[in-house]
Amino acid sequence: MERKHTINIEGAVALAGGGARKTFDWSNKIVLQLTVQEAYQLLALLENKIRSLRFDGHGREHDKSLQIEFQDSHYYFRLIQRGRVAVAVPVRAVDAIPFQSLLYKQ
Repeated sequence: MERKHTINIEGAVALAGGGARKTFDWSNKIVLQLTVQEAYQLLALLENKIRSLRFDGHGREHDKSLQIEFQDSHYYFRLIQRGRVAVAVPVRAVDAIPFQSLLYKQ
């Protein structure tokens, strides 16, 4: 069996009352593991070859999704799991560069 490296994407909702420094509910995070092919597609998005993507049917219950869209100055990541609050994170294009580096290393 060939072992292939992949990427996990994790997201958590912000907790109320975090003050100037936001805190997040990491104990209830949503974790989605990309397939090798999805990692390539994410790299294409981060290199502006496509403007959006959506991955459905992840997790043991096939109840997780990831949506990413480029919105002029930033990428909008959205992690969704059935029955839970969606986690939405805007990521500036410049802040996505480390993601690209990680994808290339994998």
